[in-house]
Amino acid sequence: MDVTNKTILITGGAGFIGSHLGDALIGQGAKVVVIDDLSSGVRENVNGAAVFYELNVADAGIKDIFAKEQPEIVYHLASNTNVPRSIEDPLYDFKALEGALNVMDNCRRGRVQRFVFTSSGFIYGNTSQRPIAEDEPFRPISPYAITKKSAEQYLQFYNTVYGLSSVVVRMATVYGPRQIKGAMPDYINKLSQGKQAEFYGDGSKTRDYVYIEDIINVLLGVLDLRSDYPDPVFNIGSGKETTLRDLYTRIAAHLNKSPDPIILPDRPGELNGYSLDSRKAREALHWEMRHSLDDGLKKTLAWRKLI
Repeated sequence: MDVTNKTILITGGAGFIGSHLGDALIGQGAKVVVIDDLSSGVRENVNGAAVFYELNVADAGIKDIFAKEQPEIVYHLASNTNVPRSIEDPLYDFKALEGALNVMDNCRRGRVQRFVFTSSGFIYGNTSQRPIAEDEPFRPISPYAITKKSAEQYLQFYNTVYGLSSVVVRMATVYGPRQIKGAMPDYINKLSQGKQAEFYGDGSKTRDYVYIEDIINVLLGVLDLRSDYPDPVFNIGSGKETTLRDLYTRIAAHLNKSPDPIILPDRPGELNGYSLDSRKAREALHWEMRHSLDDGLKKTLAWRKLI
């Protein structure tokens, strides 16, 4: 899709993924509008060419922003990204669903052409069928996963009843420059300071890692998907599993540090392991991963000026 002069709204646009998406869209000539309450995002991440509103997406004032800016495309990224916190305080995570519904409803009232929702591979829970395809049954293990899946189901309703054109992107674990929260940034921070990170469990849990540039490519690519595409839900991942201990060891090797993590008792609601099957995205969106984990780690550490 040619996005030149199109008004595109990004919720959570001051965050890690959202700010990279904003940069890419502005680079293609779009007018980008960002809504972010800065609870986890960073104001300095927002491209200077973007229009910025500091507001929680659950706020009623969202309606005024839609009326003023009249976005043609909306990317909804604003969400709680702290899974352990969702387990400790399920009501906190429920606010993310309220915010998603507020944005969806304003989209259908404002006749937005396409709504793109970033979901998560965590919704599949602990399953032995890996890499996981999009039709794998939903196995909730955290309020975070329930919130993501619930938002997807509301989107189906908005599409069926109101005709809101939408795409769901279920992402694996995304990493890269500007990421400040999560296991990988913690590992990098601790090791670069000559410290050791904490592991909840023995480090045998696995994750599927995708570099930020590969995620941005697919988020741009979904705009070309025809509006009548059946079941527009796509997994985006490498299809490969990496243990947390292996990741830690790789980072330590790049930093010339000795990996000796501090082992703590496991936590409830943890995902033991997963990888995502992205064949559907490769076929429908012509998407391909361009970065191996080591390539992405080198770019991330170089951005941090650590190598």
